[in-house]
Amino acid sequence: MFCLSSCQENYSNALVLHYYQLDESLKKSNEFIHAATIGILRGMEETCKTKVQYWPLFEKAQKVMDYTRDLSEFIDALKVKMMKETEGIYTEEDALAAQDTLLKGMPKGAKNTAISSEILLTGTYEYQKKLPKAVLLDQKIQALSEQYIALLESCWQQIPDGRFPIKGTLFSDIRNKARTVQQVQNQFTLKSSKDFIRTQEHRTWAESTFGNKPLILVLNHLTAIQNQLETTQYVLVDFFSSQVSPVDFNYPYDKFEILAYSAQSSVRLGETYKTEIALGAYSSKSVFQVVINQDTMQSIDGKVIYRVRPNKVGAQKYKAQISITYPLTGETETFSKEFSFHVIP
Repeated sequence: MFCLSSCQENYSNALVLHYYQLDESLKKSNEFIHAATIGILRGMEETCKTKVQYWPLFEKAQKVMDYTRDLSEFIDALKVKMMKETEGIYTEEDALAAQDTLLKGMPKGAKNTAISSEILLTGTYEYQKKLPKAVLLDQKIQALSEQYIALLESCWQQIPDGRFPIKGTLFSDIRNKARTVQQVQNQFTLKSSKDFIRTQEHRTWAESTFGNKPLILVLNHLTAIQNQLETTQYVLVDFFSSQVSPVDFNYPYDKFEILAYSAQSSVRLGETYKTEIALGAYSSKSVFQVVINQDTMQSIDGKVIYRVRPNKVGAQKYKAQISITYPLTGETETFSKEFSFHVIP
């Protein structure tokens, strides 16, 4: 029932079913890993809305996701193409007609070796001398690995005045670059022909991965590559996230919050609005400054008094940006938040 033309009979129906179930299990694993990565990214985004100096790290984590998604979608397209060319998958109706419910979702050409070989290995599918898709896949994997490393190395790129960006992280010291890049790269699970050891049986990575294999096993190998993508993506995003609150300078700054205190919930037109701005859970011994509407005010005893006289009624908004200098290290961290009050006539 599984077999179309160009089948290998040494793959029993039981073995085909095993590979199909293994593939489905691996897909589920990929979904879990991806969900965990998304959770880390969302946490980074929320933190970086306040710790604005770390926003470049969030953007780099987003790029990791974009780069990975492009290759994963390319692999999905390969899977769809090969299944479509072997009559698709068993629907629920097909499985019932075959009197085997286990067939539901399984490729009808599960044992077919010809289509996957033509598309992935020989480059003869559709027309002659077409670049084999396995070769193209290998090139894309290698290019992606290079993108990952380049993105990581860019964290140490100097800004025009010669300083290194993202203070308070590993990236503020160029001496950390080589060691850190190598440590992160060692955790990559994504493999290509660069990692392949040639044997008499398999001369190339493509042959070893896809050669002389039925479609169901080829699909399984492609899903395994997507698993490598997901785990490598997780490593990078988690690494960038770890730098958002990288070092404890004897202050619990990961729980900081900008606070505004005012006895006035609204003011009349012509009156002066007064509020006290402070950093929650913050020591008064620390030095910080507040910037509001391009005006810079230094803290006194851990807070800044902000005064403004509105010239119109209605809701009034202002954005406070606090820069903290840690006394022991000289490192600076920046927070930003928007506040509002109402002016009545």
